[in-house]
Amino acid sequence: MKKGGGDYDFLIETSVNQPDIIIEHKITMIAELQSTPNFEDEKIDLIVKRRNSSFDMPIYGVAKKEGIRL
Repeated sequence: MKKGGGDYDFLIETSVNQPDIIIEHKITMIAELQSTPNFEDEKIDLIVKRRNSSFDMPIYGVAKKEGIRL
């Protein structure tokens, strides 16, 4: 039986610059979250922002303004 609820959106800021390492860690984190009872069968979006990158997306600002810092 699926519990009610929405999806979960996470913004992670990292100093890691290698895309392959970032992707590997992102996949691992999502798998670990979905293997816990609280996140089982839930939709999880994980956005990764490199701290030293000048690349900016509007979602970064929205997450910082409206999100809850963990």
